[in-house]
Formats: sequence, C-alpha cells, structure tokens
Amino acid sequence: MPLVPDAAAVALALDWACEVVSRSTGAFDRGRKRIYAREGVPHLWMVDMGPRTLEVFRLERGRWFVASTHDLDMTRW
Repeated sequence: MPLVPDAAAVALALDWACEVVSRSTGAFDRGRKRIYAREGVPHLWMVDMGPRTLEVFRLERGRWFVASTHDLDMTRW
C-alpha cells in the first residue's frame, strides 16, 4: 500500500496475514482462514502459542495448503 489511508477500513486485499492463536480464541482465529481465502489473501501464518508452532499456508485455487510448519521452541535450537 503506497499510502496509509485515513480511514477505519480499506478495500485492498492483504498480501499476507498473521494470526496469533490463543487457547481462548483458537476456534475463532482459525475460522478467519475462510475470510482470508474469500478475499484472496495469498499467504497466511498461524502462530500457535500452545505448542509454540508456526504454520505457513499458501492459497491455491481458493484452498489453503500447508507450505511449511516450524517449531518455535528456541530451547531446542
């Protein structure tokens, strides 16, 4: 987005989205994937603080595919 609009909402689709999944809102957070797919957001990251993972999704032909999964537990690195 070349300029940040002075508005409450924008009509431009995102290039990328990141959701932080929590125990209390996990179902809601994961449910937003449908909205992102409908709007044509091509890349989505889901950070889950429970198991400390990052799931990277790619949108292809209207469906999400897991591109990669990462362990965020840095004590194992």
